Amino acid sequence: MNTSLKIAVAVVLTLCSACIGLTAQVQPNVLIILADDVGFGDIPANYSHAMVPMPNIQYLADNGLRFLDAHSTSSVCAPTRYSLLSGNYPWRGRRPYGTWNYNGGTQFKKGQLTLAQILMGAGYHTAMFGKVHTGAHVYPRDPSAGFDESWHPPLDTIDLSKPLVGGPRDLGFNYSFTTPAGIQDNPYAYFENDLMIGEQESLVDWKAGEYPNDNGVSKISPKHDGFGVPSWESNNYAIDMVNKAIAFLDRHVAENKASGNEKPFFMHFCTETAHIPHSPPINFFGTPVKGQFPSEHLDMLYELDLIVGKLLTEIEAHGLLENTLVIFASDNGGLSYSDHLGHDASGGYRGNKVSIYEGGHRIPMIMSWPMGGVLSGEVYPHLTGIQDLYKTLCDLLGVEVSAEQARDSISFEPQLKGSMSTPHRITLMTQTIKGKGDLSYRDEAWKLILKRDGQPHEFYNLEQDPFETNDLMGNPEFSAKIQQMHRDFLKLNPKGLIHLDSKNTKKKK
Repeated sequence: MNTSLKIAVAVVLTLCSACIGLTAQVQPNVLIILADDVGFGDIPANYSHAMVPMPNIQYLADNGLRFLDAHSTSSVCAPTRYSLLSGNYPWRGRRPYGTWNYNGGTQFKKGQLTLAQILMGAGYHTAMFGKVHTGAHVYPRDPSAGFDESWHPPLDTIDLSKPLVGGPRDLGFNYSFTTPAGIQDNPYAYFENDLMIGEQESLVDWKAGEYPNDNGVSKISPKHDGFGVPSWESNNYAIDMVNKAIAFLDRHVAENKASGNEKPFFMHFCTETAHIPHSPPINFFGTPVKGQFPSEHLDMLYELDLIVGKLLTEIEAHGLLENTLVIFASDNGGLSYSDHLGHDASGGYRGNKVSIYEGGHRIPMIMSWPMGGVLSGEVYPHLTGIQDLYKTLCDLLGVEVSAEQARDSISFEPQLKGSMSTPHRITLMTQTIKGKGDLSYRDEAWKLILKRDGQPHEFYNLEQDPFETNDLMGNPEFSAKIQQMHRDFLKLNPKGLIHLDSKNTKKKK
């Protein structure tokens, strides 16, 4: 263990000793599978017209609780990933719209404990696989230069022989095999425990496009040129990640047997599917994938289900599935790439990824742990935010969280075991990408959409109009409700998201 990691672990354990209490019960393993750009309607368990069969995700739904009104905190990925691990709205991090750049510093502010750090302090063996997208720092070659946060610093100014600062290693993961931005941006290289695999001198400049290889065609994101290893193959990304996850499970079980302990694991597995570039593998552990459906987007959705199935199979092979709490969710709404084929990733809801309408942030979410009393084959109808997983998991696992942590997380642990009458979340804020300017605020069935100046723009009743076709903004009957929700939204004080002009500032005073 390197010195910086020893210090980080020591700090976490010290903090956790003050804010964490454990019950005497045997702790379950925890697996979070976070899909990328997968919408509510991409999952047949949610939407019967979905074009890709997903028996493994259906298995989770049949043996778990399926959420009907779950939402990401943003209709794009990076801010949501911070929210899941922090229990906070994105604007409570270093940047109000999230940190996307692998070299832009971490999104987590000093003192904010991640879910992984909390669980590490509670005795969990933690691991992360796949896309990170919460920022980091790369060491400069010249130590006197300090950290350069430019988006794509020149290769001759950075030192990739040293581990990233602020990556998974510093977020509480004992082991990680990841890429800073999935398959969508450089560095097109794998990082193990935050150290790039490969020599910096061997890196090449990739241009956006398609490149033939022995296993089909690998693609570099159509939006981003960038540096990477010569052997980069985005179509084998999931296979490589799953293989590393399997190796982690094997080591975990072997270490438990050697020590005589039953230490639980927390695995955070972040898939690349179904983000662009759509580059499905020829086959996934022997199952054909590429070309099985009318679009590569749909092929990747098929791969997603195979990923879920493979992880569950490997956990079961070790005899651990019965006592593993499995959560499946997505980072935001789905994509429109297969609309012309009759596939609706949003399941009828308005909009897709990036949109502030429901299709942009209403996500599939399933939680399964029958052994722990979680309802099986049922639905959870209440409003839920992905940041609520933080406190819910802590309650389920008997972990106490201090008031300074996970400030926007609300536990739904009582409802998981059938107490649907217990008070639940009734308000939720969602944002979209910087520059789009749209924000939304829910109050039960009511949804207020605001522009970036913080002023109300559209208003819907989702109980009567779930697909947002009837804007009630101009109806005087609802003016009092709109004003009340606007006041409540401003009380949140979402720093950096709203930009009040002088006229609006005067009104506020």
